[in-house]
Amino acid sequence: MTWFNVEAEDYLTRGDPHAGLDGRLRTYLRSQGIDPAEYPMAYLVTAPRFLGYSFNPVSFWYLYDEGKQLKAMILEVNNTFDERRMYFLGQAPEPDRIPASSPQQTISKGDVGPAHDHAFEMSPGKLRASWPKDFHVSPFNSRDGTYSLVASDPSFPDTDGQGPVRNHITLRSPQGPVTLVASVFSEGPSLDPSNMTIWGSLRFVAMWWWVGLMTFPRIVREAGKLFLKRRLGMRVYWRPEVRLNSIAREETLSERTLEMFFRNFLEHKVAGLDIPIVVNYKAALRNHPRTETFSSPSVPSHPEDTEVVDVVVLTPVFYGRFVHYAHMMEAFSMEMLCPEEENKTVSVSNPELLPKIFAGSSDSQIGKYHGTQTLSGLLGTLRWMCLRALRTHPPPPSYLATIRQASGPPKNDIRSFPFAPIDKFVDEKCNAEEARAYRAAVTELFLSNRFALGDPGILQAYDFVLRIILLYIAARHVACHPSSVTGQMLTSGLRGFIDPAIMFCIYNGANIWASLKAAVLEGRS
Repeated sequence: MTWFNVEAEDYLTRGDPHAGLDGRLRTYLRSQGIDPAEYPMAYLVTAPRFLGYSFNPVSFWYLYDEGKQLKAMILEVNNTFDERRMYFLGQAPEPDRIPASSPQQTISKGDVGPAHDHAFEMSPGKLRASWPKDFHVSPFNSRDGTYSLVASDPSFPDTDGQGPVRNHITLRSPQGPVTLVASVFSEGPSLDPSNMTIWGSLRFVAMWWWVGLMTFPRIVREAGKLFLKRRLGMRVYWRPEVRLNSIAREETLSERTLEMFFRNFLEHKVAGLDIPIVVNYKAALRNHPRTETFSSPSVPSHPEDTEVVDVVVLTPVFYGRFVHYAHMMEAFSMEMLCPEEENKTVSVSNPELLPKIFAGSSDSQIGKYHGTQTLSGLLGTLRWMCLRALRTHPPPPSYLATIRQASGPPKNDIRSFPFAPIDKFVDEKCNAEEARAYRAAVTELFLSNRFALGDPGILQAYDFVLRIILLYIAARHVACHPSSVTGQMLTSGLRGFIDPAIMFCIYNGANIWASLKAAVLEGRS
């Protein structure tokens, strides 16, 4: 492993681990309706990984034409929530020059307009641009506002990329005042790692190793200072969900599991329709992105009457919230038609077609399902009953402005129809192993929401602490009652059965807890 390195997977689009920087840049430009051939040369200013660790608040891509003249830039912004937004700053492509989208790019084409909603000016050696802010970066600034950038060309007047870096960013609030000024600049001559001596490399590492490692802690430190000043009137903005033009955080294991069942459930519903409908579904998965098309059986025979619905999941949070709802239309309505746009987790084109897709998931059909008609074995039935008992309405959204009114259906409504349509689908259409995976993921999710603030990590911490306590009790009992271990403490009568049972539970408490957890979570650790 090298001390410093730049990995392509840290930049631009996520997924496709085999694509290099060039491939990722080409993919991104095409998604914005731009021909990559217009920019045959690119120059990246970024902070490299140090011993595998990297956090880049912003990276700058300089894009050059065939004459090696700076023509555009890409600002790649990352926040501390593992979310990302790319801003393309250049001349907007003419409509007739936007390449036709492939089926996999159909959903993304809607981002072309917003990507070019900015003022742009080029002069020799400099680029000036301003554009609307639409990505959450700091809890002390609104997601809205306006960025402006003045950037120098590191290849001007030469074309070897050895020139100084001078980038100046200003953020204005929606009301107009300047709220943030940031500068990125270089000092001294540039260094070529390939020409460094061993001593020069060690000296460079000694001088700069801490910069990348301390970026995130320094951000947290400054945020803490500002947070303490909120009593002086500083407003704190809660994190909103990302918009359609941004990239969400990495999904959890449970969210990745639930995505598979949601996708199969959606495909199943479309396959059962007797009307021509095509659903383009885009998942919110970081390293396993999926864009799939589901067509009803009547589409080939009625192409002229086919209606299209684009379902774009904006954040993996959607999968964990979806399974809380007992009614499908309610789930989509609450997650895409939120009182505040900041809590939107899914985007649907032509939402008026959703009742047609989920027509088979009416309340009456859900109410007739009791979870025991097709379940095999008492244990499976008990696990479904456990899932039903734990189900409640979704937790409050991340953007707390909506807490003035509780979102989601009342608890009584879910208790009246305890099994959601996706539960019924899993029980009737999936095999036993898949059903176990679904129940385990949903049960863990419900337990986290009820007892661990919605964080599975806290639930695992509870588990760890409980096991330590059980082991400590067993150790203390052995130390205080050694005769009970050697079998010298014998009693008669009823206590002759009770005492050994108690000792068995004390000495095997950790094992009993592990078996109980495995029974409820079906082997999920």
